[in-house]
Amino acid sequence: MPHLASTKRRDLRFDAILSDEPPAASRGQIDQLVFRGFAPLNETVFFHRPSRTVLFTDLLFNVTHTDSAWTRVLLTLDGGFGGPAVARTFRLLMKMRERTVSASVARILKWDFDRMILAHGDVIEHGAKAVLQDAYSFL
Repeated sequence: MPHLASTKRRDLRFDAILSDEPPAASRGQIDQLVFRGFAPLNETVFFHRPSRTVLFTDLLFNVTHTDSAWTRVLLTLDGGFGGPAVARTFRLLMKMRERTVSASVARILKWDFDRMILAHGDVIEHGAKAVLQDAYSFL
């Protein structure tokens, strides 16, 4: 992640900082984009061309079940429980940089993906592009 070395983990040594360009060994297989406009995360989104799969970590949730009542309550209050969604707290911050966030989403939507893997929740096996458009329709 950009800025990780200088702001969060000065004790770690980094060989490379992710950017919009994949490493030479991955080109043609993986595309990547540093999601701009939401500085708290500086998340990099990945697209695996052969499987038509996009990978998100914190920019989108698809939590539909949990054994923890506490997690269920918190995610429900923040709009991140019950199906694909951008958390309300994230929406608020993203609206402040709407043009930049919209440009990042538009670049992702140019990729030819159908499947989405998320760090938080269930995999979306089909129709992921429409899911992403719907989740970011608040912009």
